Amino acid sequence: MTKSNTQDEKPRSRVKTAMKEQSGDSHAAAEKALRANYELLDRIFATTHFCIVNLDRDLNFVRVNRAYADAGGHPPEFFVGKNHFDLYPNQKIEAIFRETIASGQPFTIHANPFEYPDRPELGVTYWDWTLHPLKDGEGQVEGLLFALLDVTRQVRAMQELERKTALAQLLEALARAINEAQTPEDAMNRCLSRLCVFGQWRLGRVATTEALGGCHAVPTDSIWQGADLGPYKNFIRASQDIDAFRETGQFVARVLREKQAVWLADLDQAQGFVRRAAALADGLRCAFAFPVLVQGKVIAFLEFYADSVRPLDPELIAAAEIIGAQIAHLIERSRAAQRQAQLAIIVENSNDAIFSCGLDGKLLTWNAAAQRLFGYSAEEVTGQGFVMLVPVEERAAAASRVAQVMSGIEVPIYEGVRLGKGGRRIEISGSVSPVRDLGGNISGISLIFRDISELKQKEEELRDAYWRQRQLSQRLRSVEESERRAIARELHDRIGQDLSTVGLLLASLGARLPPASRDAVEKPLNDIQGLLKSMSANVRDVMAELRPPALDDYGLLPALRQLATEFSQRTGIAVDLDGVELLPRLPSVVETTMFRISQEALSNVAKHARANHVAINLHADAALVVLEIADDGSGFDVGRTLPAQRHWGLGTMRERAEEAGIAFMLESTPGAGTRVVLEVKRVAA
Repeated sequence: MTKSNTQDEKPRSRVKTAMKEQSGDSHAAAEKALRANYELLDRIFATTHFCIVNLDRDLNFVRVNRAYADAGGHPPEFFVGKNHFDLYPNQKIEAIFRETIASGQPFTIHANPFEYPDRPELGVTYWDWTLHPLKDGEGQVEGLLFALLDVTRQVRAMQELERKTALAQLLEALARAINEAQTPEDAMNRCLSRLCVFGQWRLGRVATTEALGGCHAVPTDSIWQGADLGPYKNFIRASQDIDAFRETGQFVARVLREKQAVWLADLDQAQGFVRRAAALADGLRCAFAFPVLVQGKVIAFLEFYADSVRPLDPELIAAAEIIGAQIAHLIERSRAAQRQAQLAIIVENSNDAIFSCGLDGKLLTWNAAAQRLFGYSAEEVTGQGFVMLVPVEERAAAASRVAQVMSGIEVPIYEGVRLGKGGRRIEISGSVSPVRDLGGNISGISLIFRDISELKQKEEELRDAYWRQRQLSQRLRSVEESERRAIARELHDRIGQDLSTVGLLLASLGARLPPASRDAVEKPLNDIQGLLKSMSANVRDVMAELRPPALDDYGLLPALRQLATEFSQRTGIAVDLDGVELLPRLPSVVETTMFRISQEALSNVAKHARANHVAINLHADAALVVLEIADDGSGFDVGRTLPAQRHWGLGTMRERAEEAGIAFMLESTPGAGTRVVLEVKRVAA
């Protein structure tokens, strides 16, 4: 029995040992697997892009992974032992964490905004995060697993998309508001209001620049917008001072100067902003302004202010350019409408007949003056061909002018005859010009006619009066020359002969006196004889002035030679004469006129030219006689000499020449002397 039992114990012992060994192996394997799992979890914990945090029940950091530490800007060991809400205070979020611990239920939130207090450069970040309660073996919550995913990029992209969508909707709304506005001022006011709401600007303003033209002007036509303007009354008052817009300013003055939008992100740092102190005093911290440009000129500006610092908004800057262009387009359209209305008033109230035709020559418009001039109402002529107003003999010329206009050739003002109602002929002065559409293409022609019938009649009367005056002048000059000849003849025949006789009698009387008496009266007799000779010479000079004998007896060249000699002796100015004898001689009136003009020309040289030399040339061929008188004096500017400043002698010379059929030319340049040229055609034999 005993032996048997002993024998049985040995196998049992071996089984127990084997079982113990097997159990040890199994436990080791489990521990190994557990260690492998922990290692895997550690690798995941360290490498995942999720931010993972282990907090105890008091919300102190137990462990954080590398992703969370990097996001916070500190090494992982920095956080261990610190309280989460000591680092990142937030009562609302802390309440959620404590509720999760109390309830044991997980909590999840999406795109929660968060700002790192010690990393302001990151701005607002956004996180998806989940709280998982960590429980012990008895089911009690012993801590939290806080898992976070950074979705800032996605949220900002969505916000950007939403903002761009909102901005596009704003631009559409502004375009609609601008189109619905009755005036440019109304359009700018609507834009201002909508932009203030869209950008959450505390204060906005629109003003035209026309009030900024003078040194004492102030922009009194400004329009301000804001939910409440009361807190900004001091800044608004400061903005009414023209000095706030001086050229050196770096805000609105810069907008006006550079013709582009300006953004001041932080007014506290804005240098050159003239109203900076007033803005800061009223709590304004950011500013934005942009221009309204029409044909490259700033005609208005809009400015906006916020009560917080704002970084530059490129999308809003770009939108401002579009908004400014839309307002400018409205202003141009409004101005064009005003110009058209003014033009219509001018055309309708003009004293000239103004009307237009299409490319087919049919009348389209017809003003009141056209009705008065031609006698047709607008209803009678609209749709009729313009040719109805043109007499047959002038239609070719009218068609040629229209063709020139259609080809882009400018047509000068012309005169002609047009037909009124009933065939009445009207003398007109007319102009024709192209009518262009918005694309610049010629779509018709416009015509302006002025009745010159009365003017023509007066011109004819003036022409008749002129010719009568010319004829009278010619008769007067003819009478003058006749009288000159008669006086010269009387001086020669009577006074000259009487003076000669007195001289002979005195000589005879002196010869008959006894020597004693002759000695007593010899000196007085000699003085009397000298006086008689002087009187005879003076009479001859007067006779020569009145009518030079050489002209009557020998012709123009000898008369000019005598004139030149006497002029040179009298003035000391050298005169050279070169010429030919005119055979046959010119008509007496022509010779006399050319001589008198020569006299007047030399007289002008003596009075005004300050010349040292005069050249007289008389040349002729079979068809033409030319007389030139040129000096080397001071000269003058013929083109700039006003009529009131011209010497009467020039007008007299020209008049004399025209009356005798002589072409008169005057050439003169300051410092280069003066040249008078007379040309006359020979009369065929």
